[in-house]
Order: sequence, then C-alpha cells, then structure tokens
Amino acid sequence: IDNALTSCPPRMVYQFHQGQDIQPYTENTCTIPKEIGILRNLEVLDLVSNNLNGTIPKEIGSLRNLEVLDLVSNNLNGTIPKEIGTLRNLMGLHLSSNNLTGELPQEIENLKSLIRLFVRNNTLGGPIPSTLFRLTNLEVLYLGFNQFNGTIPREIGHLKNLTYLFIKVNKLTGAIRSTLGQLTSLLQLDLSSNQLHSSIPLEIGNLSALEELDLSDNKIHGIIPDELTKLSQLKNLNLSSNLLSGQIPSAIGKLFNLKYLDLSKNKLGGSIPTEIGNCSELKNLTLNHNSLDGTIRPEMGEILLLQNLDLSHNNLSGTITKTLCPMHSDMSFNRLEGEIPSNLRDNPPKSFAGNTGLCGHVEGFPSCSQSQKHPPSIILFVKIFLPLILVLAFIILGFILLLKRQNKTLKLNSRAAKNGDVFSVWNYGGKIVYEDLINATEDFHIKFCIGTGGYGSVYKAELPDGKVVALKKLLLGKYAL
Repeated sequence: IDNALTSCPPRMVYQFHQGQDIQPYTENTCTIPKEIGILRNLEVLDLVSNNLNGTIPKEIGSLRNLEVLDLVSNNLNGTIPKEIGTLRNLMGLHLSSNNLTGELPQEIENLKSLIRLFVRNNTLGGPIPSTLFRLTNLEVLYLGFNQFNGTIPREIGHLKNLTYLFIKVNKLTGAIRSTLGQLTSLLQLDLSSNQLHSSIPLEIGNLSALEELDLSDNKIHGIIPDELTKLSQLKNLNLSSNLLSGQIPSAIGKLFNLKYLDLSKNKLGGSIPTEIGNCSELKNLTLNHNSLDGTIRPEMGEILLLQNLDLSHNNLSGTITKTLCPMHSDMSFNRLEGEIPSNLRDNPPKSFAGNTGLCGHVEGFPSCSQSQKHPPSIILFVKIFLPLILVLAFIILGFILLLKRQNKTLKLNSRAAKNGDVFSVWNYGGKIVYEDLINATEDFHIKFCIGTGGYGSVYKAELPDGKVVALKKLLLGKYAL
C-alpha cells in the first residue's frame, strides 16, 4: 500500500504569476490503489488534499469496519461506486470538492449508521434519490454545488435528526416541501440558487431551532408569511432575488436575534415597518431593488449595531433621519430630499445618487441654504395646497356645468310642452293655449280676422310650433269668449 501511494509518477505543472517568470513545480498524480481493499480492519481513511486522480476503486467496499471515509479536495473523477453501500458501519462519508459525476447510488440507503454526508462541489446530477431519506440517523447533509435536478422528495421530512441541510446551487425545481417543517432539529437550511417556484410554506414556522435560512436566488413568489417571524432563534434570513410581493410583515420585529436580513431584489411594496427597530442585533440590512415607499423611519436609528444599510432603488421619500448611526449605507435612486446627515458623509457620493432633492457637504450635491432647510410658504403652498385647490376647482366647475345642463334640459322640456299639440294642452287648464292664442292674434286684432258670423268673428292664428289654426270669438250677450 505504501509503495502504491508513494511511487506515483510526478507531473510537471507550469504556473504563471503576473509580472514574474513562469514557475514550474511538480504535482502528485497518484490514484487510490485497488490494494486498499485488503485493510479489512481500517476504521478511518483520510486522504484529504492529496491531488489524487482517477476513480474511487470499488474495492473500497471491502473495508467493512470503516467508520470515516474522507477523500475531500482531490481530483477524483468517475462515479461513486455502488459498493460503498456495503460499509454498514460508516458514519462519515466526505467526498466534497472532486470531479465526481453520475448520480448518488441507490445503495447508499444501506448506510444506516451514516451521520454526515458531504458530496458538495462535484458535478453529480439526476434527481435526489428518495432512498437517501431512509438514513434517519443523518445529522448533516451537504449536496450543494452540483447538478441535482427534479423536485425535493417529500420523504425529506423523515430526517428528524437533521441539523444542517445544504442543497444550494443545483437545478431543483417545484415546491419547497411542507414536510421540511418536520425537521424541528434543523439549525441551518440553505436551498439557495435553484429554480424553486412555490410560495414559502407556512410549516416552515415550525423550525423553532433554526438559526440560518437561505432561500435566495429562486423564483419563490407570494408574500412573506407571518409564520416565518416565529423563528425566534433566527440569526440570518436571506430571501433575496425572488418574486416576493406584498409588504414586509410588521412581526419582523419579533426576530430579536437577527443579525443579517436580506430581502433585496424582490417586488416588495409598502413602507419599512417601524417594528424593525426592535431587531437590536441587526448588523446588515439589505432592502434594495424593491418598490418600498414611505420614509426612512427614525426607529431605524435604534439599531445601534447596524453596519451596512442598503435601501437603494426604491421609492422612499422625505428626509434621511438623523438618528442613523455612522455606517456604510446606500440610499441611491429614491426620492429623498433635504440635508444628508453629517454622520453619513463618509459614504461615497454614489451612495446618494439619483435623489435630486438631497443637499449637503457631499461632492456633487449643492449646499443646503437656509431656505432649503426651511422651505418658504410659497413652496409649501405649491406642494401641498395648490393640488387641493385645483381638485376643488374642478369639482366646482363640474357642478356648475351640471346645473347648466339640467337647467337647459328643463327649458327644452318646458318649451316642448308649450309648443306641443294644441289639443293636448287643455290638460293644463288651457293656460298655455290661451296665452299663445292671444299672442298669435295680437289680442284678436282686426288684421287677423278672416270672417264674421252670427255668433262672432273668425280669426287666423299661427302658433309657436308652426301650426295654423282658425278660432272663433263667440259673442254671448255682452261677453266675448
């Protein structure tokens, strides 16, 4: 075995450093010898960082007493041999940072004693086998930086002893399984940089021991559920680069142990909740590239440990509160106005770019005159009262036009009634007809008389609607009708 590991032919490698000559050096090109299988009593095999090449020999399955197999940080390639499934006493399988391909072998389900499985940073692919989740003693599972696809198996909820679950940077799709809520021992959960496209399951609020949650860089939609704020032990929450909408829940203030909060690059709206000031342990707050509005609340000044604040690319307005502690901040591309607080002036000018209303002793911004600090009444009038007056004027104008239209309609209706059929107006007591007849004959002037009979004279009358009628003025005794 010793000869097999030490008599490997060296390989010359040429390394170039900028501004220096090419520096050659030799590199080990050893492989794991098949003879490794004769070490039947071996309990720990540690070959970390030895530049080993080639494949993992199937003879490794003969090491029936092996408890730890550590081949991390080599150049091993090929697939994981199915013979590994014979290592029934194995508690730690560490294969990270190699060039392994293929899928996880189904035989891995036989490793009932397995506590730690590390295969991160390879090119393993295919779906995550559901048989993996029969290993109920697993406490640590690292599958990140591979090419696993398909969905997260429902059976993941069987790993009740799991404390660390990392499946970041893969090609997983589908939903975040609600069965994850059964992993109540979980301390860290990282599903970032996949293609998960469901909403955040409410059952995630059951992970009462969780300290770190990273769901960033997926296609998660919907709102941030209040159940998420039940995770009182949470120190790191990253939901950035998703499609989350709605408002930041005010219950976020219940996360008293939170140190890092990243909700950037989503579709969140509304104002920043004042309750965020209760997160007194917060060091990094990143809310950039959303649609947040309202003002920067003075309660944010109560976060005394805050070191990094990014509110850029939102719709925040008003002034920058002077209660903020000195820190690295980015408030660019909002609608902020007023003086840049003196305790933030050490930030580069680009941190305040895109806010045309800001002023102060920062390069590229005008100085704040007394009038800018205290806007005159005419500016207040233009900004506040003028829009109200214009709205009121439009209402009054519309009311006047409406009254005129109604008045015109009434006149037209009255005229139509007055000029209507002469024989229908008797229903109104004959008043309109009598007045029209008097006007049309100029009080029965002789020039309108067209004939005389035994009981009176006949007159010609043209009514306002153009109708021509003949009427007779009756003589009854000394009265004319």
